[in-house]
Amino acid sequence: MILPNNSPEPSPNGAVNPRSRATLIGSARLSYCRLGGVVHIMKYTLLFLGFVLLLTGCGRRDAKLTEQITGVWTNDLCVWTLSPDGSWVSQIVSTNDIKFVGTWIVRDGFIIIDIPPEPGRGSFHFLEKNRIVSVNKTNLVIYYGETNTFRRK
Repeated sequence: MILPNNSPEPSPNGAVNPRSRATLIGSARLSYCRLGGVVHIMKYTLLFLGFVLLLTGCGRRDAKLTEQITGVWTNDLCVWTLSPDGSWVSQIVSTNDIKFVGTWIVRDGFIIIDIPPEPGRGSFHFLEKNRIVSVNKTNLVIYYGETNTFRRK
C-alpha cells in the first residue's frame, strides 16, 4: 500500500522495507510503460489512418482529373490529344510535320507526359510535369514555368 506522500507502508517494526518501495515503483513503471505503449501504438495508428485517407483522397482526385482532361485540347501553339488509354499526341499548329507522341498520366494533381526517343529525331527522352491549375468543360489551365491555357476542341 502507498501512503498519501507516495512512500511505502512501514513494516510492523516501523522500518521501511526498501524492496517493497522498489516493487511499488517497479509496478508503477510497468503500468506506465504498458499505458505508454498503448498511447504510442494509438498515436501511430491514427497517423497511419490519416495517411491512408490522404492517399485515398488523392487517388480519387487524380481519377476525376484524368476523366476531365481526356480529349483534344488546343492553344495558339499546339493541339494536344489525351486519349483514355494514356497515349498523348502533340501536333504543332503552324506545321503538320512536327508531331510528338508519348504517354500521359495524372499524379498528385500534375499531368506527367513521357516522350520517348523517336528513330530519326535524335535520341532524347523527355519527361514533362505540369501542375493542373484548373479544368472545366471548356478550359484546361496548366503551369510549367508559366501558365498555359488550352481550349477543348
